Amino acid sequence: MSPTKSIAALVTGASRGFGRAIALSFVARTLSSSPLSATSLHLVLASRDINALAESKTLVIDVARSLNREKDIHVATIPLDMSTPPAQLDSHLATLFAVPSALPLPISSYSSAYLFHNAGMLGPLSRARDLSPSHTTDIATALSQDVAAYIALTSHFLTAFTDTSNVVIVNVSSLAAIQPFETWGVYGAGKAARDLFMRTVAEEEGPRVKTLNYAPGPLDTAMQTHIRTSMPAVPLRQVYVDMHTQGKLVKVEDSAEALLDVLGGIKGKWEGNGEHVDYFHVVGE
Repeated sequence: MSPTKSIAALVTGASRGFGRAIALSFVARTLSSSPLSATSLHLVLASRDINALAESKTLVIDVARSLNREKDIHVATIPLDMSTPPAQLDSHLATLFAVPSALPLPISSYSSAYLFHNAGMLGPLSRARDLSPSHTTDIATALSQDVAAYIALTSHFLTAFTDTSNVVIVNVSSLAAIQPFETWGVYGAGKAARDLFMRTVAEEEGPRVKTLNYAPGPLDTAMQTHIRTSMPAVPLRQVYVDMHTQGKLVKVEDSAEALLDVLGGIKGKWEGNGEHVDYFHVVGE
């Protein structure tokens, strides 16, 4: 595949964990000889933690430097809290791709644009019957961030890149989007909604806009630590404890590489129609 002239990309939740791993893998693929190769990459890293974002930016530039492509990358960091009240968040998103923006070139200059929806929150882990009125605020906050804010960002991204010939939107999904897990009802509901929205976007905008729902597997992250320590005493909790003890949790770097294999057409079956693709299916486990 011949290199794309210029790629614009936005990664949310890029300050650490899987978001950072996506950014690093994406840079390595686009600035080297691969199906995703580009002549230049303009990358926007977003998170509520601006200090940790600075660390991610340094690591990203280190990857470009190791490939002798430092001059071909522009990296911007922006504070973005997806749990911000809707009106305030919408106002912020409306200016995200305005001119001047975090991108150094006019939007019309990019032939490809990528959005990696990694930011999200777990929400309350509880059986449905135990989701008392005291959980209402937590439920609303989780679904506002995981669904409403996610939809709003997608809409603004589509509007900004409406004339771009190749747009790819990746939703970091979960097996919980398609399979029920005890005490994960709120989280799973949010992920299922996100999956359906990606399929709807593909139906409305394809084939110019391609979407993917990617389940990265049980990642060895801070969220996993929180699950093991805070989840009610149901069998799944012990499964995660055992996976951690036995070193069977998925490394964020491995899952990010698998995701890029899917996007590059190297592994997995993905046509851009919002398919739900699981890490373990990609790596053949």
